[in-house]
Amino acid sequence: MDMSSMGGMSSMGGMNMGQSNGTTASMMNTAFTTRLAASNLWFSTWTPTTAGATFGACLGLFFLAILSRFLSAIKACAEVAWAESIRREHRQRTQRPPPPLSSLSSDATGLVKTLSADDSSLPPPPPATPSATPLPALPFSPAFHLAVDLPRALLFGLQSFVAYLLMLAVMTFDAWFFIAVLLGLMAGEVAFGRFIVLLGGGVLGHSHGGAEGH
Repeated sequence: MDMSSMGGMSSMGGMNMGQSNGTTASMMNTAFTTRLAASNLWFSTWTPTTAGATFGACLGLFFLAILSRFLSAIKACAEVAWAESIRREHRQRTQRPPPPLSSLSSDATGLVKTLSADDSSLPPPPPATPSATPLPALPFSPAFHLAVDLPRALLFGLQSFVAYLLMLAVMTFDAWFFIAVLLGLMAGEVAFGRFIVLLGGGVLGHSHGGAEGH
């Protein structure tokens, strides 16, 4: 094998390595780009190639981001309703029905007669001490309710599905996709953020807990 053939093989190997490195660099894009037809949206066939197609994809991502915040608000409202139903059921289980008035009157009459007959031998009553710890508003371990836990799981799965779609769109490093998702999240927060904070952030829960304690 002469030197010229070895030089040709080395040049071909260098070209192959260069093409491989270029393909890897194009597949692993780690910088935002604004070029059209540079990013696939979830599928290889969904590649916006024109300005109108890119605008349509960004509009869909915008409304999908709003939907993600709407689902968070729906879950916060549902959690409040579910917690109230569990608290109501726990209260019904722990509270005993009051005894009839006839038995109370007869017991009170017998107690008064006994105390009047032997009042001197009774020890003084112990001083009343307030309870140190209030009763919890909810049970420590709520029971499993299919009517509550199944809708919660389905709603959480839908939330996760939308969140992963948005994450994959942002991971394409398309600047237009990223801006659309960011604006959609901000618009969704303006529309539904107050419900998420008041219902899911514990403000209403603290007020319910205070009412239960009182």
